[in-house]
Amino acid sequence: MGYFIAGLKDEIHLDVRVKQPKTLSESISMAHLIEERNQFQKKTSNHFRPITPPFHPRQQQNSTVGLLGSSPS
Repeated sequence: MGYFIAGLKDEIHLDVRVKQPKTLSESISMAHLIEERNQFQKKTSNHFRPITPPFHPRQQQNSTVGLLGSSPS
Protein backbone atom coordinates (compact mmCIF):
# COMPACT_ATOMS: atom_id res chain seq x y z
CA MET A 1 0.00 0.00 0.00
CA GLY A 2 2.87 2.38 0.78
CA TYR A 3 4.37 1.84 -2.69
CA PHE A 4 1.02 2.55 -4.32
CA ILE A 5 0.55 5.83 -2.44
CA ALA A 6 4.16 6.87 -3.00
CA GLY A 7 3.75 6.30 -6.73
CA LEU A 8 0.71 8.55 -7.10
CA LYS A 9 0.89 11.93 -8.83
CA ASP A 10 1.78 14.80 -6.50
CA GLU A 11 -1.68 16.37 -6.74
CA ILE A 12 -3.27 13.08 -5.56
CA HIS A 13 -0.59 11.69 -3.24
CA LEU A 14 -1.07 14.11 -0.33
CA ASP A 15 -4.88 13.93 -0.38
CA VAL A 16 -4.80 10.13 -0.14
CA ARG A 17 -2.23 10.20 2.69
CA VAL A 18 -4.30 12.71 4.69
CA LYS A 19 -7.33 10.41 4.58
CA GLN A 20 -5.24 7.54 6.05
CA PRO A 21 -6.77 4.58 4.17
CA LYS A 22 -6.58 1.22 5.95
CA THR A 23 -6.40 -1.05 2.90
CA LEU A 24 -5.02 -0.99 -0.62
CA SER A 25 -8.58 -1.13 -1.94
CA GLU A 26 -9.47 2.02 0.04
CA SER A 27 -6.34 3.75 -1.26
CA ILE A 28 -7.22 2.96 -4.86
CA SER A 29 -10.82 4.12 -4.43
CA MET A 30 -9.73 7.37 -2.81
CA ALA A 31 -7.14 8.00 -5.51
CA HIS A 32 -9.80 7.55 -8.22
CA LEU A 33 -12.21 9.91 -6.47
CA ILE A 34 -9.55 12.55 -5.89
CA GLU A 35 -8.40 12.33 -9.50
CA GLU A 36 -11.99 12.70 -10.70
CA ARG A 37 -12.51 15.72 -8.43
CA ASN A 38 -9.30 17.36 -9.68
CA GLN A 39 -10.30 16.85 -13.33
CA PHE A 40 -13.73 18.33 -12.63
CA GLN A 41 -12.18 21.35 -10.92
CA LYS A 42 -9.82 21.93 -13.85
CA LYS A 43 -12.69 21.67 -16.33
CA THR A 44 -14.92 24.09 -14.41
CA SER A 45 -12.14 26.60 -13.74
CA ASN A 46 -11.35 26.75 -17.48
CA HIS A 47 -15.05 27.10 -18.30
CA PHE A 48 -15.58 30.08 -15.99
CA ARG A 49 -12.38 31.93 -16.86
CA PRO A 50 -13.27 35.60 -17.41
CA ILE A 51 -12.91 36.85 -20.95
CA THR A 52 -10.71 39.91 -21.06
CA PRO A 53 -11.11 42.37 -23.91
CA PRO A 54 -8.06 43.01 -26.08
CA PHE A 55 -5.76 45.73 -24.82
CA HIS A 56 -5.73 48.91 -26.91
CA PRO A 57 -3.26 51.49 -25.63
CA ARG A 58 -4.45 55.07 -25.74
CA GLN A 59 -2.93 57.27 -28.37
CA GLN A 60 -0.53 59.92 -27.13
CA GLN A 61 -2.25 63.25 -26.65
CA ASN A 62 -0.58 66.47 -27.66
CA SER A 63 1.27 67.58 -24.54
CA THR A 64 0.44 71.25 -25.17
CA VAL A 65 -3.30 70.59 -24.96
CA GLY A 66 -4.55 70.18 -21.39
CA LEU A 67 -7.84 68.79 -20.11
CA LEU A 68 -9.62 72.09 -20.76
CA GLY A 69 -8.29 72.54 -24.28
CA SER A 70 -5.46 74.61 -25.63
CA SER A 71 -4.08 77.66 -23.84
CA PRO A 72 -5.72 81.02 -24.60
CA SER A 73 -3.73 83.08 -27.07
